[in-house]
Amino acid sequence: MAALSIQEYFTRHWGGGPRNYATILFAQAIGAAVWLAFIPLIIRPVTRRVPLNGRGIVRHALIVGGVAVVHTLIVATLFASYYYPGSLLAIRDVFRDRMHTVFAWSVVIYLILAGLLSWQRAAIPAPPTEPAASAPDMFEGEQRASTPLRRVLVRNEGRVVPVSADQIDWLEAADNHVIIHAGTMAHKVRGSLNGFADRLDPTAFVRVHRGAIVNVNRIREVQTWFHGELVAILKDDTRVTVGRTYRDGFMAVLEG
Repeated sequence: MAALSIQEYFTRHWGGGPRNYATILFAQAIGAAVWLAFIPLIIRPVTRRVPLNGRGIVRHALIVGGVAVVHTLIVATLFASYYYPGSLLAIRDVFRDRMHTVFAWSVVIYLILAGLLSWQRAAIPAPPTEPAASAPDMFEGEQRASTPLRRVLVRNEGRVVPVSADQIDWLEAADNHVIIHAGTMAHKVRGSLNGFADRLDPTAFVRVHRGAIVNVNRIREVQTWFHGELVAILKDDTRVTVGRTYRDGFMAVLEG
């Protein structure tokens, strides 16, 4: 924050006369507080639903501009309201001024935060491996392959918690593990997506990508995408790509 304040101070000094450093530092403090609020409200949910790779980078590039503008507007409003209460012209002038001086930094900060959150999510440690004799099967009981999976046993802070198959929104592959998304929770269990595909109810769960299975009962709408792909939008606004290879099978289950 201090470094950004120094940079902005000299930018203003060389570009249009000296400015009060304490005032600039105060504006940067407001900006930092707004970024802290943005992490749980905007950046973390976005990075969870939009991966920071491949096509996701393009979507982040579109999102970052809007986030930077909103951040700049909030900071300008708070800053101007403190020094010039009730003055809309002051808000306009501060917003215009900060768009010229620190908008680019807002873009950089968003990308840094999004990258750190994506890295943190990818670095979730795998649950400790225990001897097979004492570790419960992630599938409840000794269910036969002909019987659809009713619930999955997941580890949560040292406890084993059953998650009903009906509560599962979608599943994604993660190396030798599968991440089960159920509501606001994401459970990481050891196993393969193929194993779940063989066990889950085929009338409710369908493979949409080599790395994803979706519960069709959680789908709000389906949109067309590039190159013959589809995008399944879940009820919680999560977007899951449906690959061309899986499109026909997906539509058959969705219509059935």
